[in-house]
Amino acid sequence: MYNGSDISFDSEGKLRVEGVDVQTTGHVYLRGKQGVEVLPGVENSLREEEHKISGLKGSISVSRGGVSAGVGYGKSSDKIKEVTKEIIANKLQAAGNVDIKSEEGDIDFGPTNGSIGGKLTYTGKDINILDMQSERVMDRETESSYVGVGVNFGVPAISAAQQIWEAGKGLTKARHKEDYINAGFGAFNAGMGAVSALGGNVLASSVSLNYNKSQNSYHREERMSVGSRLHVKGGVEYNGKNLHTVNLNMLNEGDTVYNITGNIIKEAGKSTIKENSDGKSFGLSVSHDTFDSAGKIQNVLKPSNGTVTAGIGRGKSESQGEYYSHNQDITKGTTYYNNSPDVKIRGVDVQTGGIAGKVASLTVESVQDRTDGKSSGYNISYGIGIGEHAVMRNGTKEMADGLHTTNIGVGYSRGKHTERTTNAIGGFTAEHGVLDVIGKTVQTGSVIGGGFTLNTGTYEKNDLEDVNKRKNVGINLTFTPGVTDVYRNGKLTPDSVGGVLVGTRIDYSKDDYVAKVKATIGNSVNMTVAGKKADLSGVNRDTSNMVDVLKDRKINPVSIDLGTEYWATNYGREKTKGDFAKAGNKIERVVEIIKAVSENEGKDIGLYYRDRLDFEAERDRKERSGE
Repeated sequence: MYNGSDISFDSEGKLRVEGVDVQTTGHVYLRGKQGVEVLPGVENSLREEEHKISGLKGSISVSRGGVSAGVGYGKSSDKIKEVTKEIIANKLQAAGNVDIKSEEGDIDFGPTNGSIGGKLTYTGKDINILDMQSERVMDRETESSYVGVGVNFGVPAISAAQQIWEAGKGLTKARHKEDYINAGFGAFNAGMGAVSALGGNVLASSVSLNYNKSQNSYHREERMSVGSRLHVKGGVEYNGKNLHTVNLNMLNEGDTVYNITGNIIKEAGKSTIKENSDGKSFGLSVSHDTFDSAGKIQNVLKPSNGTVTAGIGRGKSESQGEYYSHNQDITKGTTYYNNSPDVKIRGVDVQTGGIAGKVASLTVESVQDRTDGKSSGYNISYGIGIGEHAVMRNGTKEMADGLHTTNIGVGYSRGKHTERTTNAIGGFTAEHGVLDVIGKTVQTGSVIGGGFTLNTGTYEKNDLEDVNKRKNVGINLTFTPGVTDVYRNGKLTPDSVGGVLVGTRIDYSKDDYVAKVKATIGNSVNMTVAGKKADLSGVNRDTSNMVDVLKDRKINPVSIDLGTEYWATNYGREKTKGDFAKAGNKIERVVEIIKAVSENEGKDIGLYYRDRLDFEAERDRKERSGE
């Protein structure tokens, strides 16, 4: 509605105005004898999308340690459904006065933004200047699958060297104890991996047929507070029994007059968010090494051994939060409290130049944002070997053929967090004047400031406690059975040992923060209780120092492989001794071949290499037989 003069709506019943844009150079008069409703506009929408992709996929990755490549067929789908209800605040621009009146009913004033050049007056039984909630609900489901062939080729010793290099860089860049723990265990495991790599084959390569599938769902609900923002130049007057405002930002350049006989309640707007997710995955891999146990290249179509590995995993999370608006109600002139109402302020910063009048009670509270969440997940894998493998029978190592367990993996993780944060500070500030409180003045983590005089019957204060508690724990275990030769003093013996390697990886992080948000009365506030000067020795008087940190403990994320496969079991310890012995033998082999070639330039290095292998084979035979 646009008008160069006054805009007037007058009803003997109930006046309802919804979704309007009012602009006038004159006055605005809204009267409904049985009540007045000024409601915002509402826009509803629905969005649904589905995206599908399928086709051949190829990948290649090159690093210092080797090359991996794959090709296969993949497909994916992504479904999104979003339902929204958006609150469109009214617009009110008036150069003159705005008068909203109901003799017998209530005034319900919804989200409205605007400026008023004159005076704003509300007259009714109950005056409600409230927020409304914009809502959004989103569901998303994704699904993907892939089947293909992969090839890996690498040099284990180079990969191990790279891991040692990365671990060393981690140690030099460490700043916290958790960084040193992560880097230290990383360096240990990289070193042990290097020993194993030196003792094994120079080259490592494998071919695999892979299938994997994953499904993920996500759900989110939002309810966002939409309030009013008004700029008034000529003053504000409330006439009625009760006044309730939620998410109201008011800048009044004149005086504010409360002719309220019941309750005055001012609250910060509250928004809520809830979300949860659920993910499932399955994988199957059939693979075999290019080289068999004798070091010979296997037939790709008829390998003498291979591994089938299946794995499943699932992860779930959920969280919910409440978040408050930062609302201000500012009067540049003087605020008058008439008719002794009960006044309650929750999370709103109320400021005024001057103050006068009498109230039955005064409550000033801060409010806390709240977040709670939890998550959990697990993964299980099982590997079955096909073909030749070593077993222990009657204390002797023998070769067998058939199905056998190659590895088992189990993992579990869990997280939880709780957060309470005082962001919306309740405040009651007057630069000068006197306010009489007949009954009790109550503060909860809030501030009473300025330079006015507060006379109250009784006084009570409470502090708030902010917390941030987070904890995430995860553990992954791997079990790898096998048989290893026994070495003593670096020499091979006829004995063998069977058992299981147990690998252990731990993930951990924790936050534990607790702070006290102190009820505060500014230094310049003059306060009396029951007619006597208040003893405020136990009250914080510094408005710039309202928070005391009681506890602030933090453990940054730690993710460490304990290396238990090297020392936790007898089999692991004997295998590690063997790895060291074989690594030493490899180093000795290289040194002797280089020495022989340098001393005898006419002989081919390949001959020296074969001579050395023959020598090692004969030596190992004698050591096993005890000759």
